[in-house]
Amino acid sequence: MLGAGYSNQTIDQGNAMLANIDYYAVEISVMPDLNGDHVPDDPNVVFRKYKEKFIEFASGEHEDFEFTSDVALYGSIRTDISWDFIPLDNNDRVLWESLSPVSAIFRIEADADDLVAWGAVDHGAVIISDYSDNYSWTVSTIQTPSTGTQPFSGNRQWGIRPPNRNGNVELYTAAVDIALVSDVIRWESDTQQQRENQERDYYNIADATWKNMVNEIIQWIYDNGGVANLSRDNFQHHIDRDELTDYLEENITLDQLTDN
Repeated sequence: MLGAGYSNQTIDQGNAMLANIDYYAVEISVMPDLNGDHVPDDPNVVFRKYKEKFIEFASGEHEDFEFTSDVALYGSIRTDISWDFIPLDNNDRVLWESLSPVSAIFRIEADADDLVAWGAVDHGAVIISDYSDNYSWTVSTIQTPSTGTQPFSGNRQWGIRPPNRNGNVELYTAAVDIALVSDVIRWESDTQQQRENQERDYYNIADATWKNMVNEIIQWIYDNGGVANLSRDNFQHHIDRDELTDYLEENITLDQLTDN
């Protein structure tokens, strides 16, 4: 149970017109030696090391990012952006590093070099809501006294996927969520196009976050004697909210979604 001032931010609280479904993964064709015993690691070792590196992989930066919306009425802006996943406090860090990390909270701190864009950055927080040893962990979006609303409403999972059609495992992150554009940005929206551009900025930042992550994982695998490449199964779909409901209720398949 969350404490005073904390609350779950469920997917229906997202205010974007479009929902997001994505899968970003790295296919490992030659297993690395991450534990330094001069033997290719098995998937269980790779998963544990992946979790240990999570904070480093999930944090990152993107140079010369273009905000397509009219941020704070100053027109479109190009600037360097960054984001950091940080345990909310030391108790959350200890819990995350344990064998049972459920309920650990991460603060997500956003930053931008441009002063105007910085004024519109949206911090957030997530809680570990599920953990399967040697397989995956899932976070759910929450609101906290120090972060307010989270930029996305929904759930995201990280984990290791069983051997694919090529017989190779994949390290992945996947999500179903809806952007929750902050009031600071939303107040300026007086046209449909402005609102669409604001939402596009949120999804483009998320896309930059997870593309940065998978590229770092590929380098990490190569640095430890393995071979990895982007999975051919990677996708990012932005769909109408009603289609998301149909998809989650299994009335339509992934291939039937209309990408916007």
